Amino acid sequence: MEEREYGIATFDESDVISRFQPTAKAGFYKWDDDAQWHSEFSNPRICEQYLAMIQTLYDRGIKTEDLNEVSGNVFLPDVDGDLHAFPDLYSSSFISHGFPTEELPPIIDRKLAPHPILKKKHWRLPNVTLSKFLDEHELNESSDTYRRRIWLWVNKESNNISTLDLRRLAGVKIWPDTRGNLFSLAELCHPRQKILRDAVAKHINIPSRAVLRLPKIKSAKRGILFIRSYPSEEEF
Repeated sequence: MEEREYGIATFDESDVISRFQPTAKAGFYKWDDDAQWHSEFSNPRICEQYLAMIQTLYDRGIKTEDLNEVSGNVFLPDVDGDLHAFPDLYSSSFISHGFPTEELPPIIDRKLAPHPILKKKHWRLPNVTLSKFLDEHELNESSDTYRRRIWLWVNKESNNISTLDLRRLAGVKIWPDTRGNLFSLAELCHPRQKILRDAVAKHINIPSRAVLRLPKIKSAKRGILFIRSYPSEEEF
């Protein structure tokens, strides 16, 4: 057992808290180097154990003010496995369904997002909703590759996307036609009669089968999610 100058060393909650703040406090059990704590805190399962200890101390009513300050000094991984200072992280429910993250701020790892400690005032992360993301980004200016990834997400998770958010996405050029090109829903046209569809096929953007199969698109009778069935004058 290791000894301090004044006696026998013990490893207790205060040492856990100290190590959880690698750049803020120099406790008795110091990290050997930055690479060591980077490796440790990049592992969400290990981070869960640290957070569980903090939660236990909250539940016991111990050092509440000190625990509140800890949140400003810890580092946790985001959904891509990159490490960030906790105050720089965000939460997001729609990210848990695989939304491409390139143009998003760092979102806390999916395994850590449900942790009860994140409901506490000093540990609460700002939330990024899909609606807010769409407000702040002009996705039609994003790369074709990124918009295709959004389409793959929509195609897979359409039942988990609210009708309101899907209407917002209707104006984004993520919807593939039969040639594989991306358009907004308003730019797509699907004549119901095959003879008409075949006649104007070279002049319109016919939606792919995957688009037509989406339940909220298929059931739309009017409005922004409805795919028009008559070509415009320009298309004729």
